[in-house]
Amino acid sequence: MALQALEEQIREMMQCKICLDDKDTQKQLPCQHTLCLECLNSLKVADSKYKCPLCLRELFVPNGGFESLPDSLFTKQLASIVQQTELARKASEAAETITSADSSAQGKPEGDGTHRPTLKFKPVFDKSEELLGTAEGKRKVYEELVSDWEITEQKMEDKIHSLLEEKVNSLKEKSEAKIAAIKEIIKSKRVTLKEKLEQLHSASSNTKEMVERLKSSTSVSHDHDSELKEASEVLQSLRDVLSSTSESSGKFKAGDSVRLRVDVELLKPSFLEKKLDHLSVGYIHEINSKGDCAVLFPGFSGWVGNTSKLDKSNVAHGLPVLGDLVKVKDSVEEPFFKWGGTKRGDIGTLREIRNRGPNSTREVIVDFPDSSNWKGIFDELETVAPEPLKVGEEVWIHKAVHEPERGWAGVTSNSIGTLISVCGEDVVVRFPECAEWRGLLSEIERVRSIMVGDKVRVLKTVSEPQSGWAGITHQDEGIVKMIKSHPEYGKVAKIDFPNRVGLWSCLLSELELVDRHASGGSRGEVDEGDLRQAMRRHQRMMNELGGQQCESQ
Repeated sequence: MALQALEEQIREMMQCKICLDDKDTQKQLPCQHTLCLECLNSLKVADSKYKCPLCLRELFVPNGGFESLPDSLFTKQLASIVQQTELARKASEAAETITSADSSAQGKPEGDGTHRPTLKFKPVFDKSEELLGTAEGKRKVYEELVSDWEITEQKMEDKIHSLLEEKVNSLKEKSEAKIAAIKEIIKSKRVTLKEKLEQLHSASSNTKEMVERLKSSTSVSHDHDSELKEASEVLQSLRDVLSSTSESSGKFKAGDSVRLRVDVELLKPSFLEKKLDHLSVGYIHEINSKGDCAVLFPGFSGWVGNTSKLDKSNVAHGLPVLGDLVKVKDSVEEPFFKWGGTKRGDIGTLREIRNRGPNSTREVIVDFPDSSNWKGIFDELETVAPEPLKVGEEVWIHKAVHEPERGWAGVTSNSIGTLISVCGEDVVVRFPECAEWRGLLSEIERVRSIMVGDKVRVLKTVSEPQSGWAGITHQDEGIVKMIKSHPEYGKVAKIDFPNRVGLWSCLLSELELVDRHASGGSRGEVDEGDLRQAMRRHQRMMNELGGQQCESQ
């Protein structure tokens, strides 16, 4: 019979796949297979682990034992269908019996006492037909679900294998690029070392020959002065070679261009994932007395570590530094913090590089013409070449100049003067200390505004700051920690003075620079606690022209 066959099919689906008993309640495993509790309790358990006997996947026994596994909803639904089907089958059998009785009673005259109950059981027949239709529909649905889950299982497995292959290929490409970078670095070091060896060998040979000549020089009439002069030149040549071949890299400081040091012990698995290799040149943004530092690398501006993991680089890093003119890179479709009040192509001044940022990067604050406090990501920016200096502009000595070619003439690194003449590379600047300071165009730069990290003090022309003195004097010097825009007063700075608890606020226009070279385009030496915080944050997020014509005023 159809109902009995359907019931048998459903009961077969309800069978435990181990003992083949059809049970109303089975437990669902994390791998989605179902087994009865008796078969589960008979499985071998080691170190709170067991294997599913159907897919051999290793699983953990839950804290409450196998009894705490969830009941299989699918098995319960099948049991409910069996119950309904059984009722329908019994009703159908009863209906068939009644129909058979009715058929045997046909032909008997009315009133012979025979009862005809067909109409009485019609609701049962109708309900049976309805339940049978429902059961057949559910059977088809569950058959399709079983098939769909089998297909889904295969698709999931194929997708995971595909992702794994894609990841392996990506790691392989990155690894090959990093190996190529290391080979190039080592090749360069070999060439440099060979050149130094040749220079050392030549200078040493010349010195030995000079010593032998002096030893053999016994004549009193011989020109010893010329020999001593020659010997002095030979010895100086050897000193120069020894000096150039010494590996004294010196102390690291903020602003230094650096690379990752080539050292097998420093290589970690996480290095393969980073957008960083040994050819990447960045610069030290922050550093403390222990050598713990934060480095801005191209594409990986959130690097933190110790200088023991770095080498100084003679190659300029080419990255934006505080005070540089910058714009959003053309390759950036949408900045991380959106465009805000700025737009593509706008040029602004990099005012602040913060000690935090998403995805191993650093936040920055840029002053754009239409958005003075635009927040972005360091890796989204690129430098823009400044406009050539013009006569009449305020300038000071370039931050990279340690000694001007024609001397300081009383001018200091913080002196501000007016450019009064440009002729090719030669310039004349009117400084307070020197009315006609002469130097090179490359030795001066346009005066920039005060920014975070600068050492400042209150201008002597300010008799009373807008927010009051609060214990501060004209002689006190502090570090700018924050600059914000005020709707009424314009830009307001928060200063950290050593002799005052908490930050002191004043208008930016009320300040003057004490030492603009203290930061050198970075925050310089910082508090060790601040840097440790940055390093911990980094771990949690895981475990880089002048005028050509002569002008005068």
